Amino acid sequence: FNNDDIKLFSNILDSKNRDLKAFYYKNIFINEDLILWNNFSFLRESFLYKKVKISKWNKFKFLLKSKFRNKRTIKNGIWIIDTWSHVYYHWLFDVLQKSLMIKNNHKIIIPRSFLIHDFILETIKIFQLKLEIIEPDTILKVNNLISIPTVNFSGMFFKEKLIDIKS
Repeated sequence: FNNDDIKLFSNILDSKNRDLKAFYYKNIFINEDLILWNNFSFLRESFLYKKVKISKWNKFKFLLKSKFRNKRTIKNGIWIIDTWSHVYYHWLFDVLQKSLMIKNNHKIIIPRSFLIHDFILETIKIFQLKLEIIEPDTILKVNNLISIPTVNFSGMFFKEKLIDIKS
């Protein structure tokens, strides 16, 4: 820990582990840019760690363009990633911990772009993760989506899961 970084971590220095909090959604669309939406509203998971304000006009243009893109539908999926999940630390300590806690057979949804990283490919094989890949220029529709946002999780470590990852 570097004392110069204290302002980055001051809000979690005294925090205690919380239970994972899952959110359940119906009929969610997801694109390769990690944008999640339903009808005319975007899910908050789309903008974790992004400082984005979308005007009504840009929202309308985005939704209109999405009507004409290739779509694929799956019945069930799990969303456990965010804009930092392709980074080594966050993949190991956020995504993998959550993936080891999942007790159902839903596939973890990730964009194809994540698969350029060797550490992601290797851990997918090691942990035999079941994935649903979002292809470029394609929108994935998920009939039943479970989301475990990182906002309540990043930096929270569960000792037994870390031991599993280390092993």
